[in-house]
Amino acid sequence: MGHAFVSEWIKIRRWSVLIGGASMSVLLGLGVYLAIVRATAGVGRIPPQLSKIFLQQDTGLTMILSRAADITNVVALILVA
Repeated sequence: MGHAFVSEWIKIRRWSVLIGGASMSVLLGLGVYLAIVRATAGVGRIPPQLSKIFLQQDTGLTMILSRAADITNVVALILVA
């Protein structure tokens, strides 16, 4: 089993795999940074006082969860990829 593991390292050390892994890491980092910036920007956020009011309505939970649609789309894209 040790020989099979070592034989896979030869494939992983190829330049195309290393460059692809590095570029995916950079893109992931950029995506996380942009998501955090957008989430903390305060645009479209619901104040804590209003969230209680919204949850008391019959469509309140749906409205609050609809604000999470962007992150849901990102997670779906990652799962498909």
